[in-house]
Amino acid sequence: MLDAVLLNMRLNGRIAACGMSAEHNLEEPEGVQNLRIIIHKWIRMQGFVVFDYFPQYSEFLDDVLPKIREGKIVYLEHITEGLENAPAALAGNGEFIRTCSENKLGFDDAFNYKEEKDLDAALKRCFPEGIDIYFENVGGKMLDAVLLNMRLNGRIAACGMSAEHNLEEPEGVQNLRIIIHKRIRMQGFVVFDYFPQYSEFLDDVLPKIREGKIVYLEHITEGLENAPAALAGSENVWKQLVSVSRE
Repeated sequence: MLDAVLLNMRLNGRIAACGMSAEHNLEEPEGVQNLRIIIHKWIRMQGFVVFDYFPQYSEFLDDVLPKIREGKIVYLEHITEGLENAPAALAGNGEFIRTCSENKLGFDDAFNYKEEKDLDAALKRCFPEGIDIYFENVGGKMLDAVLLNMRLNGRIAACGMSAEHNLEEPEGVQNLRIIIHKRIRMQGFVVFDYFPQYSEFLDDVLPKIREGKIVYLEHITEGLENAPAALAGSENVWKQLVSVSRE
């Protein structure tokens, strides 16, 4: 259902996530195949837990019910007549999802990570207290490992999912449900829209890097001859550099 909805979202659409019931009893989550769409459509997806908002429930009803009566807020429902038809009605939802998802695009795993657990362990070593803000440009197993290590109310700025560029069938993001109980905000953007602000960005960020207020990790491999193995390896979970010469 979420995959089908992502295909049909408008530009700058918003998704409030508080449950992923289709995965409750699965041994292995199906994974969300079309998450990359949040990037070029600038979609904001944010998780929340309903119990946090119970004190505002009466205000919600006062605001929303009049809009429903006036037709300003509409919803869709499918009614099946007769209790005897309930099992067939509930089991039929899959046909709608399969039909809506037929047009999914294909992408590729550019970084051949051996195991997601390797990435998870590496991130735990590098960020023992968790991740506040993550710049998403890889997707796939990397994003799954990052989601496991995000802090409460963390933020993910997504502008690329390079691990899926040439796959015929995307691997899918398995751990997306984590955005709910950790109240994570994930928002897509396209970098070209911000080029006019790039000089301002450098003025603000470079001093913080020099002062150690912003830190980054990089993995340096020596020698051009080692570049293919370095890029295809599973040990690099941060910025990968190949040093051709020290002169």
